[in-house]
Amino acid sequence: MKPAFDAARLATELRGTAHDLRLCLAELLAEDRSLLADLLCHFPTRIEELADGIAERPIPEFTPGWPAREASAEMHFAALLARQRWWVNRHEVGRRA
Repeated sequence: MKPAFDAARLATELRGTAHDLRLCLAELLAEDRSLLADLLCHFPTRIEELADGIAERPIPEFTPGWPAREASAEMHFAALLARQRWWVNRHEVGRRA
């Protein structure tokens, strides 16, 4: 069963609509420099902002936490390794982008 609301698909459709509207308005209002033309030309941007608000955002991965002060040295060492792995993974993702 499909979910009733597919945010990613709706956001993609809204961006496509905004793009099409921008092209149409550019043709219709090419020579018009009125305030109304200026407002109409900014309308597709509002649609894109709506799409960005609807689209699902990735959940940020937070830094692994530290154990309590009373924890064993092994737990502190394991937390240190987890934090180092997290840091390396974050920077590898940044290099690929």
